[in-house]
Amino acid sequence: MSENIDTLLRKGIQQQEAGRSDLAHSLFQQALRLDPDNPDAWHLDGIVAFRSGNLQAAEKMIQHAIEKSPDQPLFRTTLGNVLRAQGRFEDAIDSYDSALSKDKNATFVYFNRATLLQDLGRHEEAIADLDTLLSLSDAPESLGDIHALRAESFIGLGQRDKAVDIYESALRVQPDHIRCRLGLAEILELQACLDEALTHTNHILERAHDNWHAARLSATILRRQGKLDAALKQIQTVDLKKTPLPAARQVLAEHARILDRREEFEKAFEKYEAQNRIAQKLSSQTPVHKDKYLGQVLELLRYFSSDLPGEWRDLPAPSSWGKHPPVFLVGFPRSGTTLLDQILDAHPDIHVVEERPLLLALRDRLRESPEGYPAALGTMSSSQRDELRALYREQLQGEGFGDAGKLIVNKLPLNLIHTGLIHRVFPEARIILALRHPCDVILSCFMQDFTLNNSMANFLTLKDSAHLYDKVMSLWSAYQTRFNIPVHELRYESLIDNFDSEVANLLNFLELPWKDEVRDFAAHARMRPLIRTPSYEQVTGELHNRSRGRWRNYFTRIEPHIKTLEPHIDAFDYNEN
Repeated sequence: MSENIDTLLRKGIQQQEAGRSDLAHSLFQQALRLDPDNPDAWHLDGIVAFRSGNLQAAEKMIQHAIEKSPDQPLFRTTLGNVLRAQGRFEDAIDSYDSALSKDKNATFVYFNRATLLQDLGRHEEAIADLDTLLSLSDAPESLGDIHALRAESFIGLGQRDKAVDIYESALRVQPDHIRCRLGLAEILELQACLDEALTHTNHILERAHDNWHAARLSATILRRQGKLDAALKQIQTVDLKKTPLPAARQVLAEHARILDRREEFEKAFEKYEAQNRIAQKLSSQTPVHKDKYLGQVLELLRYFSSDLPGEWRDLPAPSSWGKHPPVFLVGFPRSGTTLLDQILDAHPDIHVVEERPLLLALRDRLRESPEGYPAALGTMSSSQRDELRALYREQLQGEGFGDAGKLIVNKLPLNLIHTGLIHRVFPEARIILALRHPCDVILSCFMQDFTLNNSMANFLTLKDSAHLYDKVMSLWSAYQTRFNIPVHELRYESLIDNFDSEVANLLNFLELPWKDEVRDFAAHARMRPLIRTPSYEQVTGELHNRSRGRWRNYFTRIEPHIKTLEPHIDAFDYNEN
């Protein structure tokens, strides 16, 4: 019987590898009818269920395998992977930990735990696992992958130079390792070292002609070098039918950017539409939904447009925050916040906290109150406000921004919708509002291949982009009507035209002296941890006017939405632009 079971398991594995999961499941079930206590059959059938997306069944089957063979670390690792797929990340880590308690030298456990820790942003722990894995690994062919993961975690920690050293060391041993060479090329491209980056993408494409990632990156580099014909030829080599959907979205986005630079605007728009159709399909397979974010904005708009904020409890002035009051850099996405961020951070007396949702901890604390958010803003006591201020300070310190001697700027564009919270908890706070022509803003949002979340899902059509812009900026208008907020408005267009005077005015608002370092913001940006917003090309290079008035190139597409934007075009005095 043992021989029959082994044969069934072997055949089942062959069917699974051939993609015939139904046949594999049938063979594993036959094995279990012969021996219901066979742990390998339970484990293998659990893998079939896992790969088929039946996560609950997979969990039960692998639990059965563990019950039959509790000392097998492989089973506990597979369970960790199933729990991870369910979003139960701490349970998954516990399962990996239990696997290592059975065999501390099980290399596959360290690899799986490291990749999860990396996804969770726990990069120091991930690096520790990967270092252990390097000390245990006796498979030279896997070393490049381990080094690539280590480099990616050092990037996550902002240690870009360390990542470059790791990639270069790995490539000296394995010069054709694609992941390491791509990782190095990506860093170089983000640093605007375009010629050097191109040598790496060419190296890959000479050996792997169908590598979509290298082809897309190569096309990006060529476009940035102004070699538009070569860029177009390169991007057209990618066969989208053979490319995974997330990758196809990236390829279409780059294809569209090249066509835009070639002034083939209608063709470019069609590529942007195709890019966003893929994004819509991808978002439909996830919990992401645009109405969740839009609903939050509408709730705030209803509240702050009512008389309720006028009934707020009076609170005394809070104790001094420190040498500098809190500063928040806000604006609708694609309004120039990343450019302002880099300019400000180049000033020796400023630290900018980039794209960290620190205010959400305060919002969530308020949601826990009986009144909920935003109503709890009106009923809070001075002691409750002090608790929120302390929570925000803890958040800053947790991000490594505890230097009281520098002015701290919190840059997250859509913190704009929480201006009421900012004003109530930090009445001394200063707000920098980045502005840009509303038509350029919604077009640029539509053009970007943003990482999908509930807010960014509103940018997959021009109609939705315009609608969200209208509601967000109407909320901003309600805040300005209701509160006396210290705010400095800075237009993207004015910054491009009159850099020194606009930056000097901004620094005066922040009560800081002019420093010449702000002029060299691009060099400063190239030395900072990687900038992964869509604006990285401009902030690591020279200022240019290509994005100004771009909406006129797509006027027939924008025209149906101008009526939605008109109140804000008027309010921000963009009628002549």
